[in-house]
This record gives sequence, C-alpha cells and structure tokens, in this order.
Amino acid sequence: MILEVCCENIESAIIASKNGADRIELCSSLVTGGLSPNPSTIKILKEEIETPIMVLIRPRAGNFFYSELEKSQMFNEIELSLQAGADGIVIGALTEKFEVDVNFIQQALSLCDNYSTTFHRAFDFVKNPLKELEKLIDLGINRILSSGGANSAFEGKDLLKKLIIAANNQIEIMPGAGINSSNIKIIIDELSPNEIHLSAKKLVQHTNSKAPFNVDYFLTDDIELKNIKAIIEDE
Repeated sequence: MILEVCCENIESAIIASKNGADRIELCSSLVTGGLSPNPSTIKILKEEIETPIMVLIRPRAGNFFYSELEKSQMFNEIELSLQAGADGIVIGALTEKFEVDVNFIQQALSLCDNYSTTFHRAFDFVKNPLKELEKLIDLGINRILSSGGANSAFEGKDLLKKLIIAANNQIEIMPGAGINSSNIKIIIDELSPNEIHLSAKKLVQHTNSKAPFNVDYFLTDDIELKNIKAIIEDE
C-alpha cells in the first residue's frame, strides 16, 4: 500500500521521506486546506529527497469554482511545477452545479502527459459521486483523493467503500482526511485501499512571540508517522 504524506514545507517533506512516506503531496498553507507551493520549494526538495512529489495546484482558499483568469493561473502553475521537477499534479475544479469541470480538467491533463495525476477533495463536494467518478475515469485521472464526502475518511468510509467497488480498478480511490495512528487500521481493514493519504502533522507553536500575526505552523510528526508505518507493515 502506498502511503502519501501531505507536507507544507521543506522540513516536513524531508521528515516524511525519512520516516516511511512512499510519496509526498507538496502544498502550502495547510491551515486553508492547502494551496499551490512555490516552484523553488519543489526544485530544492528534488535535490534533497528521492521520494516522488505530487504538487497541489490550488490558487486560493475557498470554493472550487474558478474564473478564467484563475484557470490560466493554474495552467501556468502546472507548467512551472513540472519544470521544477514535480512527479505529478494534484488538481480539482467544479462547475456551479457541483459537477466536475470536465473541460478545465481535460485542458489541465493535456499539460500533464506521462505524469501522475490526482483529483483532490473538491470531489467531496459533488452532488452525485458515482456519476462524477465515471467522468474522471473517462478523463484518465490516475486517482481520486476523497474523505467520502464527510469531514474525515473514517466518517466517510461507507461511501469510500462504494466508490472503490464502483471504480473496479479503473482509477485509484485514495482515502484521506483525519487519518491517524488511532484509526488507520480500521480504514485499511474495511476498505483495503491501494493508496492512503494523511498528514501526520503537529502544530509548532510560538506562544511567547510578540509578532503581530500568527507564527505557528505545521510540521510532520516523525513519531506519529513511524507509528502509522508500523501499523501498515503489520497488515
């Protein structure tokens, strides 16, 4: 089973790589659900680690309905990320009917020939998951990251199970959101996923700081990640 670890900075990605991550999803601003990282971060990490890096393409926080200018920005971010050495792209967009934005995703995929692709948790907002699943299969996306439409993959495991069955090995359904060492065994036992996504993060706090803005940030927790990897290897 492939373990993908979501990281928002260089230090986190290096910790994840050293402690069992099979793949990194690189982003920035985890507190907003993740935004596109700087291409320089990708370039530096490719020089430091051999673990494959999937790069999140998301221009802003909020919904997944994008303007034409935002879509142009995302196309540019895809090209810059791949030029910087990304091994794959994580992307998602919806229409205002809460359906997959097929035209946009098709254009994005045309920039990603021979690269791995993931449709991110925008999928958890679609009205008809099984119908949209078929669209993504037809588009040729490699995997869908999903919590089963719930706040966490544990809460959404019933829908995730239906999606895995419906996917029938035509696309990977990768459970993600709220997965940790206390619930990962249940998710593995009930869903038998080929891939799983988590952050294993801890909050680094600077409570004594006098800065006029928040200086806390997330960092991969090496102990939690080691515990998770041990559980996976025991399965």
